[in-house]
Amino acid sequence: MKILLLLLGSLCLSVNGLPFSDEPSKTWVVLCAGWKGYHLGGYSIQANVYHAYQVIHAQGIPDENIIVMHYDDLAYNELNPTPGIVVHKVNGTDVYKGMKSRNFLGVLKGDPELVKKGKRLVNSGPNDNVFVYFVDHGSPNVVSFPVGYIYGEDLVFALKDMQQNNRFSKLVFYLEACESGSMFRILPNDLNIYAVSSSNATELSWECNWDESRKVYLGGYFANSWLDDCEHRDLQQESLQEQFDHMKKQLDIPGSDPKREPYPQHPVQYGDLSISKGS
Repeated sequence: MKILLLLLGSLCLSVNGLPFSDEPSKTWVVLCAGWKGYHLGGYSIQANVYHAYQVIHAQGIPDENIIVMHYDDLAYNELNPTPGIVVHKVNGTDVYKGMKSRNFLGVLKGDPELVKKGKRLVNSGPNDNVFVYFVDHGSPNVVSFPVGYIYGEDLVFALKDMQQNNRFSKLVFYLEACESGSMFRILPNDLNIYAVSSSNATELSWECNWDESRKVYLGGYFANSWLDDCEHRDLQQESLQEQFDHMKKQLDIPGSDPKREPYPQHPVQYGDLSISKGS
């Protein structure tokens, strides 16, 4: 599947053989930073999501179809030497501009209780493509929030619920967290869902881009890899498989960072791999 086709939602494909209505297809994007604060990964986690927003917005996805979930306590944090500005690379451009603040699984599934509270949800149908990028701290079979957790079984159950309720044509999920591969271990391969974890079920996922003036890491290796690829490759021609191959190569460079040299990081594919190859 070509990346730009995923983002622009221009494919007309069936979901497990179900016929389509005549409604035009859309693309929905959910970007979630599951941690808060300035230190302990808070900066890099939120900056990863802000950079992802800028890249996706630049591809023509309207803001009404992009849901950003973040604590929004970073840009104006008293420790931030550039109030209102967040960067993803040392001396980089502002990636915070345009951000708006939004329970993660409820947003995906279209929880009616959240609707009653006036929350924006993924209002997708069987013609639509959905892209999810979730970045957080993780452990085996769990990703953590400052309050509460999401377990692998709950995540897969929510994705199954979306598929059974015809809430997408194809769904692509990028998950960046330590031991993130464990979250997709029971994901079936027949749901029209393609998932990529930033590391396997037993590996850490690493931060990068140390900024001496801010005293934090600005981003993650996984985020840097796929976002840099999006910014420098022809997304009309590149497939998701080609992007995965790029990420795998970028993340597996021995000695690229002394801090992580003894600790490899290998992204892993899950679900329906035919989506990545263009089927």
